[in-house]
Amino acid sequence: MLPMVPSPLAEHAILLASTFLFPPVAMVVVVVVLLATLGKSLGLRERYVATLIWIFEVTILSHNVQEIL
Repeated sequence: MLPMVPSPLAEHAILLASTFLFPPVAMVVVVVVLLATLGKSLGLRERYVATLIWIFEVTILSHNVQEIL
């Protein structure tokens, strides 16, 4: 069985994506670890829950409007 060899274009695309995506992800990890050592938080969980609640409220409201029409 022959081994799968990625095409040069695929290799370049992966390298390009990792070049642009690695630094921001690494910075977020460093900030989160630093804040965790200080006992602080970014409040992302609260924002995430608030966003989910907003999405569900909008969905319920749009569903109720469709029932009326």
